Amino acid sequence: MDENNNFCFSVRCLEDSRIKLIPFTTAAHARKAYDITSTDPQAYAHTANGPYESLDQFISDFVQLLADDEYAFTFAIIDKSQPPTPESTEGELVGTISFCEAHPEDFTVEIGHVQVFAEFRGNGVATAAARLLLEYALGSPDTGGLGLHRVEWHASTANAASIAVARKLGFEAIGVVRYERVLVDGTEKGKVGNGRELPPSCKPGDLCRDLVMFAQYWDS
Repeated sequence: MDENNNFCFSVRCLEDSRIKLIPFTTAAHARKAYDITSTDPQAYAHTANGPYESLDQFISDFVQLLADDEYAFTFAIIDKSQPPTPESTEGELVGTISFCEAHPEDFTVEIGHVQVFAEFRGNGVATAAARLLLEYALGSPDTGGLGLHRVEWHASTANAASIAVARKLGFEAIGVVRYERVLVDGTEKGKVGNGRELPPSCKPGDLCRDLVMFAQYWDS
């Protein structure tokens, strides 16, 4: 399956004056996304997933994993200000962003797996893409939105850029989860940990991550 069209909420292309979010597909986007992130030491520094040793692993362990998950959906971020490319006639593929951890019974979703390619970081792409998803998620169905109650954003406490995006978009910090995750072999994989002492159950080379959780609500 090339597109994750089994998502529990309805999805459509979203755009503003600069960027457009379209469904991420293996055929159109996977090769470029892998080639760029595989040579970028910062791409997976704060994430639980990655880095990937091959295109096949990237597709099976990330693209297809999310595509098969009815509670997740991945978008390609297209920068319309850039010249068209073979991947998109409307601009250039500059990153990815996902809905994940959706709970249709509670009308909630998380915006995550935000990956802006190194060349395009620092110029508002992540903020613009996240704003489109946030407005779509919380927007009234009468105006084309999903009408959800809550949208979450999670960031490593060491990921200043991700935290800055959440604050720019008005997310409310709701707490920090210490030792949220063990980043197995994190040192070898170039991960950034919480800087705290490792618990006894961890092995040398592991790192632990602290997570700050943010949320926005339908009435905010």
